[in-house]
Amino acid sequence: QTGKPLSSFVCNVTFSPSLCGQQMSHQCVSPERGLTIQSDSDTYDTLKLVGEGIYGEVTKCRKRSTGRFVALKALKHICCGSTEIRILKLLGKTDADEFHIVRLLEYFHVNARPHLVFELLDQSLLDFHKATDFAPLPVKHIRVIATQLLKALVKLKELSIIHTDLKPDNIMLVNHVQFPFRVKLIDFGSASVLTEPYIQARYYRSPEILLGLPFCEKMDMWSLGCVLSELRLGRPLYPGRNQYEQIMYIVQTQGLPKDYLLDQASRSHLFFTRHWRPFTAHQWELKSPREYPSHASVPPLETGRPTLKSLDQMEALSITHMEPLRNIHLPSGASFPHAGEVPGSLPPQSQRWQRQDPNQLLWTVSL
Repeated sequence: QTGKPLSSFVCNVTFSPSLCGQQMSHQCVSPERGLTIQSDSDTYDTLKLVGEGIYGEVTKCRKRSTGRFVALKALKHICCGSTEIRILKLLGKTDADEFHIVRLLEYFHVNARPHLVFELLDQSLLDFHKATDFAPLPVKHIRVIATQLLKALVKLKELSIIHTDLKPDNIMLVNHVQFPFRVKLIDFGSASVLTEPYIQARYYRSPEILLGLPFCEKMDMWSLGCVLSELRLGRPLYPGRNQYEQIMYIVQTQGLPKDYLLDQASRSHLFFTRHWRPFTAHQWELKSPREYPSHASVPPLETGRPTLKSLDQMEALSITHMEPLRNIHLPSGASFPHAGEVPGSLPPQSQRWQRQDPNQLLWTVSL
């Protein structure tokens, strides 16, 4: 089946992808080991599916000409991929290792469907966190991850690129056994060049996107802060089940946005009510859950969830109120790198914490 999509089972589905702006039919594919994909310059033998999303799937392949293992991303929609390829070509002019951005090796089309070939990485931070039962990560490890991601965001800003979908799923460990906590930023399928907004994944969605305010690359910094907090806490910082809850959690932590921002925002009326009160600090107030338009389908907020308003409180939650029960399984190695160095190896095993109930999303503790 050389030159054909990865398919052992095919079914027609009608889908309306928001990024395509039109309804179209496409084929859902289920990879099968041993199939081959032919590009203009090489042949790829498929090995196994390693990831799948709404717009595409990623398969581990072997490149015949070199024997190298690669990650092949096959997009599900013909109309998607042009923006991602354009941005990846632009990023290809930079040092992918120095700036911690995934390296695109090749792209081609099979039956009009875009296929992108990337260097093969290890696992996402989400998968790593799942494997440790979402144990809070020690600060020294988070610092190393943060340093690398900040370098990536600095480079994106220089190129006027916003990633718009920064989350644990899109941060990959390069090779955790050989280079612990060396990471790269992946998935530029939703990236934009400042003029094309994207809503971001909900837990990591910035206030300007929620409220309908002008945005810039700072929205990625917000997402990064949410990711780093999640690594430390072992749970999302703002685990809203809808946009209203997301706003509510942010207001609980940060306080109400300034009136002039809510005056300018196009979506303020969805979450806030304005009251004409002279000589008061705030003209706007957050709607109650019953006032929110979709309140009928919104379950009550979790109880027992602490409201964090500072880094000190985060540490109090992470350390004082959590009992160390077991160790994180980390690869052995020599000395651990300091922030700013290339991660190489780790110190002896570090303490980890376990939730009181592994099936609960939120911690049953209070400050």
